[in-house]
Amino acid sequence: MKLPQSSTPKHGIWIPSNFGQRSSWKGKSTGPKKGKPTPSDLQDRARELTSIFPPEIMSQIFYFVCELAPPEPKNSRHLAPLILSHVCSTWRIITHSTPSLWAYFHFSLVSGHVNELTRTKRTEMLKFYLEMAKDVPFTLKISLNGLTPFMMKPVLESIGSMLIGQGGRGKIRSLELWDVVLDEWIHLFYDLEDVEDLVISSHLAVSDFLSLKQFRHLRRLKFVGSWGYPGVITLASSQITTLTLDFISIGLGLVLLSQCPNLTTFCCLFPRPSPDIDIPPIRSPIVLQHLSHLTWTYIPSHGYRIVFPHLRLSVLQSLTWIRNSRPRLDVSAEEHHVFGLLAENIPSCLHTLELTSGGKWDPLLLTALFTRCSLIRHLRLSSCRHILIFEVLSLLLQSPRSEPLPSQAETLLPSLEDLVVVEPRRIADDGLGWREGAFIKGIERLFRAQSSGMKRAFETHFTRERARWTQEMYDVFKSLQMHEYPFYVWVDLQMRSPLKAVDTIKVSSGEKSIDKRPPWRP
Repeated sequence: MKLPQSSTPKHGIWIPSNFGQRSSWKGKSTGPKKGKPTPSDLQDRARELTSIFPPEIMSQIFYFVCELAPPEPKNSRHLAPLILSHVCSTWRIITHSTPSLWAYFHFSLVSGHVNELTRTKRTEMLKFYLEMAKDVPFTLKISLNGLTPFMMKPVLESIGSMLIGQGGRGKIRSLELWDVVLDEWIHLFYDLEDVEDLVISSHLAVSDFLSLKQFRHLRRLKFVGSWGYPGVITLASSQITTLTLDFISIGLGLVLLSQCPNLTTFCCLFPRPSPDIDIPPIRSPIVLQHLSHLTWTYIPSHGYRIVFPHLRLSVLQSLTWIRNSRPRLDVSAEEHHVFGLLAENIPSCLHTLELTSGGKWDPLLLTALFTRCSLIRHLRLSSCRHILIFEVLSLLLQSPRSEPLPSQAETLLPSLEDLVVVEPRRIADDGLGWREGAFIKGIERLFRAQSSGMKRAFETHFTRERARWTQEMYDVFKSLQMHEYPFYVWVDLQMRSPLKAVDTIKVSSGEKSIDKRPPWRP
C-alpha cells in the first residue's frame, strides 16, 4: 500500500515522501531478488533504514523491539544490540551501523557472583561496546550491590586500567556509580575529565572530605542516599547547571547549593531532616540568579525555616512542590509557614506550577498559592488524590451564576492555559482502594455544576488504549468533551504510561482547526 506523500512532521519524526515504496538497490540485478542477497545489498539496505530516523529514535525502536524500553528492565537495556545482532545478517549490519545503540553499558556485579571469570567477561564486553560506539558520547553505569570494599577494589581497578588502555577516557560523558565506596573509586576515575553527567550513590565513606574539582566539564550532578557522604564536598562550581539531591540531608544540601551559583535546575527529592545544629550558619543570602526550575519535597523539619528565607530566586519559571506521600497527612501549620516563606521569594515570572503526591490540601493554602502565582500559564497535578483534583477545579471554575462569562468575574489564575492531571492516586475516601465510578461521577457532577455560562474554548480528542484502559476510564475523556471550560484540560489515567501528545481541536468562529500541541514538560 502506497503511503501518502507528505513532508510534514508526524509525532516529531520526519517521514520521507518515498517511504513505503519499493527502493532500487545498487546490487547487480535490478529485478526481483532471488537467493541470498550480496553483502553490498545488505549494506545499502541497512544504510537506508538507519537514515530514515535519527540515531536516538533508532535506539528507542531497538529497545522497544527487544522489550527493553523504559520503564521496563532498565538494567538490561545494554543487551539490546547483542540481541538484535544475532537475529539475522541484515539486523547484524544495521546494529553494527548504529554506534548510538552501543553507547550505553551497565557494568553490574552482585555479591555472591563475583569471581575472576565474571569480572573479566564484563570488562571485555565493556571494551567491545566502547569500540562499537566509536565517537558517540558514552554512558557508563557501574553498580556493585553488596560488594565489600575488599571486593570492589580489583573490579574498579580493572575498569580503570581498561579505560586508560582503550582511550575510553575521552568518550565517557555520563558516569553513574551505585553502591560504590567513595574512597575506592574517586582516585581511579579522576582522569575522566570530559564527564558531563555524574550520578553518585554511596553508603560508605572513610574520609570526611571529598573533592570533585577534577571533573572540570561537569554540567549535571546527582547525589543519591545520605548516610555515606562526608560533611564537606567541593565542586567545580562554575560549570554545574543541574543539581539533584535524593535523600540528602539539608545541611549537606546547603553545602552543595552554595557552590553552584550558575544552577538552572535544582531538584531536592525527599530531603533527610537535619537538626538545626547540623545546618551550617547562613551568613548571606543564597542567590541563584539563573535558577529557572525548582523541585522540592516537603518533609516536616525545622531546617526549612532556616533555608527558605535565604533563597533568592529572581528568574524562577517552574516550581514543583512534592508533599509527603502518606495519604492521610493533613496540611500542618508548619507547612503553611514554610510555604509562606517560599512564596515570598516566588517571582512574578513564574509560569508553571506542579503539585505532586498525596495528603489533604487545605483550600486556604491553595487559594493563597494561586493568588501568589496568579500569572502562571501551566498547572499540573501529578499523582494526587482525586479530592485535590476536585478542590482545584472547584477553585478555578467558581464564578457568579449571574455573570454570562467567567472572564467578567474575578477568578484565580486568569492566565491559565493548560491544566494537566497525571496519574491520579488509587485511593478512595475511606482509604480502602480505588473507586473508578466515584471518581468519574465526581468529575461529571463538578463540571455540570460549574460549567454553566462558560465559554467553549477547547475540545479534546484522546486515543484509547484498550490494553490498559477500562470503559469507565475512557468515559472520563468523553465526558470532558461534553462540557465547557475556559482552559485546556488533559487527564491521563494511565497509571504507568508516560505522557503522550494529544490532538486538540480548537473551536473558533464555527471553524475547526487542528492544533497539535505537545504536553507540557518541566
